[in-house]
Amino acid sequence: MNLLYEAPGVAVGIIVLIGVASFGIVDLWKMFSPGIDSIGFRYIRKAVVSLTPEADGIPENSMPQSDILRVLRSKWAAGLEIEAQKAFAKSFVEMHLSPTTAPAAAAITNINPGLLRGVASSIAAGMPLSQQQDDDIYKRFDSIVAALLDEAYTAASRTYRNGVRALSSVVCLFLGFLFVWMSTGRPLVDYWWTKEMAEAILMGLAAAPVAPVAKDISTAISTAIKSRVEKAL
Repeated sequence: MNLLYEAPGVAVGIIVLIGVASFGIVDLWKMFSPGIDSIGFRYIRKAVVSLTPEADGIPENSMPQSDILRVLRSKWAAGLEIEAQKAFAKSFVEMHLSPTTAPAAAAITNINPGLLRGVASSIAAGMPLSQQQDDDIYKRFDSIVAALLDEAYTAASRTYRNGVRALSSVVCLFLGFLFVWMSTGRPLVDYWWTKEMAEAILMGLAAAPVAPVAKDISTAISTAIKSRVEKAL
């Protein structure tokens, strides 16, 4: 039976079911393959490593670079809202600024090393920044750090979405292939390279865009429920 031509309504329902199922399978797959959650994080790691140098030791009253990356990695894997993740990363970077790390940080942010070291020395000594230090140096440093992190998180998010979509597409093709084959009731050898197999591939390809939509719907429902619970409390 050719579902796409003889029963298009049923075919559409199956396509949606395959898309939703593929999202669930990929989401479950993360439990057994932590590497999926790390897709795209390399961009964040590269930016944060460059902005938190430790050539002369860990600055006082700041976290080691390895701990910063571990915390940011956990928030990335948990799917925390991107703006919140960027805020955490920026606060860690600025907390890491010290007279010893200022030259390396200045090279990345294109700020005069001596001036940035002076700002870092004032902060380390607990002294208030002069108007020039605050307006011309520290705010400039803050803006450049925010821009670099925004670029890194944008690239990371795009890579993660594309990676998960690619995995979901593979799962959709497999589920479409499996479903149509089982519906024929024929041995696999008699199913191979038939018009039913072509139909299965088409259904799998059609279901691939449904998986991201399923994630968006589930996220929206989760956010709405969380908001209602918080209001009730």
